[in-house]
Amino acid sequence: MKAGWRPLLILAHLIIAAAGFYILSELIGIGIVCPGAILVFMIALLMEVTRRFFRDRGETFRWLASLVVLSVCTIAWVVWAFQATRPTTLFREYAADPIPLSVRIIDAKYQGGADDALYLHFSIGATDFPFLLKKRSYVELHGDKANPVQALGGASAPRWWSPDRLTEPSAYQFRTDHEIVEIWTNADRNEVYFVVWHL
Repeated sequence: MKAGWRPLLILAHLIIAAAGFYILSELIGIGIVCPGAILVFMIALLMEVTRRFFRDRGETFRWLASLVVLSVCTIAWVVWAFQATRPTTLFREYAADPIPLSVRIIDAKYQGGADDALYLHFSIGATDFPFLLKKRSYVELHGDKANPVQALGGASAPRWWSPDRLTEPSAYQFRTDHEIVEIWTNADRNEVYFVVWHL
């Protein structure tokens, strides 16, 4: 392999990896990207194994093979992360599984980083609403704790997050040392704001 090609192939590796990280951070959230440091190490190790496996081939071929490995791993990672944060996937994992037939997800947002949280806004049939309360041991909130202003989430919440617009709202909460889950619904039990805050 000519010496002039090696810097270009290394640069190509870095560009593809950077593109994958950018897509994840923009579309999915930095919370999915941070644990990827371990995956990056594994990909680098796999690339080196690939180069050693083809040690009898030319240097150019080995670099191209490692580039293909990096490309495939990056694409697979992006596809997996995107699938893992689809609204229906998030609903099944955090709200209810299976999803009641009456549910229509209006908005969904997974937010990573320091304020790691999941926000869902959906409509649901009143007869299906009790199904949501079966996943966890929710406690109904009363008094000031049932004021939807308490659930606005500050600047970190998405723009559409507005449980304060519900008519005669009711609130339910499940709390552990690691997360707080709240359900806010209207008087007819057919509109829901659902949030999970990871502590």
